[in-house]
Amino acid sequence: MGQILILKKNDSWMLPGGRLEENETCAEGLLREIREETGIVDLLIKKVLDADTSDDKDSYVTTFLCEIENNPKIVLSKEHQEFAWIKPEDAELYKFWHPKILKRISLLLENGAG
Repeated sequence: MGQILILKKNDSWMLPGGRLEENETCAEGLLREIREETGIVDLLIKKVLDADTSDDKDSYVTTFLCEIENNPKIVLSKEHQEFAWIKPEDAELYKFWHPKILKRISLLLENGAG
């Protein structure tokens, strides 16, 4: 199984991502957010791992399983202070911004994805 890229913002870890811009598809938004936050430009979207709503039910949160080749050079955006490549089974060692992030990562282990 591969590793997961997580980003640190303030004192918490999160998965790369963000909100869609107007008239942007989910795939376009994902690729743009990954590029803006990490500098990664070449990745393959494998599948939707999870789809949920935000806590206030105001927006959808979609988690994608993506694949990249080799170890790309990470260039963090100004909003993030650090990055880490982690094994899904080590995710519990990190303090995530929201408990649902850990749930989404655990889906990798449950489904044998990666």
